[in-house]
Amino acid sequence: MPDSTPSVAAAVMSDRSRLARQLTLHGLLLVLWLAALLSARLLEYAPHASLWFPPAALTFAGFLVLGWRALPALLVACFIATELAYEFPLSPAQLLASGLNFAIVHCTAFGLLAAVVRWVLARPDSAASLLRPVAVFLLGGTVAALLSAVGGAVGLRMGGMIEAGEVGALIVPWMIGDYAGLVSLGPLLALLLRQIAGQLGVAHSLGRLRLDPPGDATRRLPALWPKLGILLGVTAGVLAAGAWLPEQPPILFTLFLAIVVQMWIVHSQPALHSLCSIAAFSLTLVVLTALLELGPHALTLQFAMIALAANSYFGLAVPELYADNARLRRLTMTDPLTGAWSRAFFIEQARIGIQRAEKSGGPAALVMIDLDKLKTINDVHGHAAGDQALRLLVDHCRGSLAARQIIGRLSGDEFCVFLPGADAPEAKRCVIRMQQSLEQIVPERGAHPLRASFGIAVMNRPGESYESLLSRADKAMYEAKRASRVSQPDGGEPRRRYR
Repeated sequence: MPDSTPSVAAAVMSDRSRLARQLTLHGLLLVLWLAALLSARLLEYAPHASLWFPPAALTFAGFLVLGWRALPALLVACFIATELAYEFPLSPAQLLASGLNFAIVHCTAFGLLAAVVRWVLARPDSAASLLRPVAVFLLGGTVAALLSAVGGAVGLRMGGMIEAGEVGALIVPWMIGDYAGLVSLGPLLALLLRQIAGQLGVAHSLGRLRLDPPGDATRRLPALWPKLGILLGVTAGVLAAGAWLPEQPPILFTLFLAIVVQMWIVHSQPALHSLCSIAAFSLTLVVLTALLELGPHALTLQFAMIALAANSYFGLAVPELYADNARLRRLTMTDPLTGAWSRAFFIEQARIGIQRAEKSGGPAALVMIDLDKLKTINDVHGHAAGDQALRLLVDHCRGSLAARQIIGRLSGDEFCVFLPGADAPEAKRCVIRMQQSLEQIVPERGAHPLRASFGIAVMNRPGESYESLLSRADKAMYEAKRASRVSQPDGGEPRRRYR
C-alpha cells in the first residue's frame, strides 16, 4: 500500500499557503482602510463630516472584488474606526454597540451596492457596454451613501453621542462625504485590489472589465502627463484664487474648467488613465482645501469632485454605447454571411436612388443575380461549400462595381445590384465585368464551376417604381436561366448569360 503521508503533507502546506495569502490580502485591506480613515479625519470641516470619506470606496472595492469574504477585515476596520472617531472615553458596552452599529450599517450599505454592481457586470449586455454598470454605480451609490448616513447618524444618537436635533443636520454632509469618496476612488481601488488578489493567488469575484488597460496603455503614458499637469494646475490655480479672494466665493465654480480638461483625458486616453486622473484631481482638491483652509466651501468643492467623477464615468460609457449601436446598425445593414447589403437596407437605398433619377431625368438600372445550382453544391459538397460560393459571388461582383453601385442579398441565392445613372449599355458592360470576374474563379477539384444568371431592367418610363423595375429584372434573369439550361448542358464551359 503506497504511503499517502507526502501527499497529505503537501495538501496541508498548500492550505497553509492559501490561508497565508488570504490573511495577507485581508491585512492589506485593513491597513488601507485605516489609512483612508485617517485621511478623512484630517479633512473634517465639521464634527462627523469630512470633505470625502475614502473608506467607503475601499469597502465597496473589497466587497466587489472579494464578495462577502471581505467582511472580516472590514468589520475589524469599522470597530477600530469607532475607537478612533471619538476623543471621549467609551465604556466597553458603548464601544461594542457603536462599533457593531457602524459596521452593520456601513458594510451592509456598500456591500449591497457592490453585489448589485457585480450582478449587473455579469449580465451579457454589460460585457458590451459600460453604460448600465456606470448608471447603477452612480445612482446606487447615492442610495448606499444615504443608508450609511442615516444609519450612522441614528446609531450615534442611540449611543448618546449626539443630540436628537443634530441627527438631521448630520445626514446630508455624511452622505455627501461618503459619496464623494466612493465615486472618486471606488472603481480604481477595485481594479487595484483585484490586481493584488491576482498576484497573491487569491480567488476574486471581479472579471475582466472594459476599464482594464489595453496593451498600449504604457505606451500612451507620455501623452497623459501634460494633460494631467493642466488638470492639476487648473485645480490648484482656482483653489488658490478662492483662498486669495475669500470675498468672491463664486470663483470656485470655475473648477468646471477642470471638468473640461478631464473630459479631454477621458476621450483621448485609456480608461485606467482616466480613473487615475479622477483620483489625482480628488486628492489635489482635498489636500489644498485643507492647506488653504477652504473648509467653509466644502459643499461647492464636493460638488466639483462628484461632477468630475460622474462625467468621467459617463464619458467612458457613452462612446462604448455609440460603438455598440454602430455594430448593431452594421448587423442590420449587411448580410452577415456574404457582406452584401441586407434586403431592407438595399431596398431603401434603391428606392431613394430611383426617386432621384426620376427627379433629375437620369437613368438607373437594376440587375438581378441568381447563383446557379446552389442546391446541387449544398447536396454534393455540403452547406459550407454553398456558403463559400455565395461569398465568392458577392466578393467578385462587388469588385466589379463602381463606388455608387451597390449589391444586396434579397433571398437565399438571389442578389440585386442597383446602378444609379446607368443606361442599358452601361448596365450590360457592368454585367460583363461581373461575369468575367466570376469566370476567373478556379474551382477546386471535383467542385462545380461558379456560375450565375443575370437579368437587367433599366428605367424606361416616368413614375416607375422599385417594385416594377425589380419585377422586370427578375423576369429577365429567369429567362436567362431558362435559356442557359437549353443551350448549355451540365459540365459545359461557362457562358455569359444575361437578358
